[in-house]
Amino acid sequence: MSKYNLAILYSRFYCRTDRLVRSFNVTFPSRPAHLESCHSVLRDGRENEILKLQLYWGQFCQELVIRSALGGHRTLTGTSLAPGTISHTSAILKEASRLCGGSHFPWHVPNRCTDLAKCVGAPNYSQIKAGLSITAPVADLLATRNYIVHPSKQNQIAYKRVAIKYGQPKATPTDLLSSRLPSGNTLFDVWVKSFRLMAEVAIR
Repeated sequence: MSKYNLAILYSRFYCRTDRLVRSFNVTFPSRPAHLESCHSVLRDGRENEILKLQLYWGQFCQELVIRSALGGHRTLTGTSLAPGTISHTSAILKEASRLCGGSHFPWHVPNRCTDLAKCVGAPNYSQIKAGLSITAPVADLLATRNYIVHPSKQNQIAYKRVAIKYGQPKATPTDLLSSRLPSGNTLFDVWVKSFRLMAEVAIR
């Protein structure tokens, strides 16, 4: 029986994002002693949570593809995975580099990860594709993250499209993601749940 289970990857991603959500949703009293500085701290903290969501998602996808191809793991449903056609970490990373022309592989982009999973012959490729093909705000998160890190004119335009999409054209990234939906959840909560669903389906 396989010793390792892909469910470990999901559990780690869930725990990491749970901490992000709890931290993101922290609020200060409406009349703190130092209102402006508190708002700055809150904004900086929330921007950091947005960046971490992007980071943790990319790390999950990277581990999913690599471990699936290595073999010796079980899926959430108990299927034991045999090694893929390319089943050594260094060879998998080399194939990833080849697919993106020698550039850094975009692990946070679902369709690139499914392409890689197919190329390395991951035995659960179909399930990985099923999970990573679920509609989620991947592009929205990327545009928001890029604008926070590099607020260039191009990134500003890309983020503006995201803000308009959610009906808040003048909102800053943190204001947009902290906005409450009719369900009572913040938009950040909803985004996190979307990524969790993709991850859960992909490891089945």
